[in-house]
Amino acid sequence: MLQVCFDQKYREVDLSGSESELMELRDALLSVSYDPSLPGLIGTEVDFDPSPYPHKLVNITICIDDGPNLIHVNENKLFITGSSSFLKILAQNVAYFEDSSELADGDHIHYDKIWPDSPLDEASLDLIITLNNYRNCS
Repeated sequence: MLQVCFDQKYREVDLSGSESELMELRDALLSVSYDPSLPGLIGTEVDFDPSPYPHKLVNITICIDDGPNLIHVNENKLFITGSSSFLKILAQNVAYFEDSSELADGDHIHYDKIWPDSPLDEASLDLIITLNNYRNCS
């Protein structure tokens, strides 16, 4: 299962998983972007130490909304919202991990507001997506 950690101070979420787990996230993003009536709920691992982050999140909910992606946390749950086209952009970023044979464990991408024309809403948290095939849950 995906592991999701959160730090309010730095306004970032770290989402990590194996190649197959990350592709399940990509598929869920695409499914909801094509058909908003589909369930966009993904369970996450809860039995691990989130260090260096102070919080772990218990699930991911993907929803269609107007405008850019908004990554936010409410009651220890991660919400990813955005228009169909913006959810597809996030899915394309997650697809970076599709063939992880050339990647090292710990390789990651930043999905944040640093670059011009960011697909993230100004109020959004930043998102780090990490390939983590060999994690040990505590």
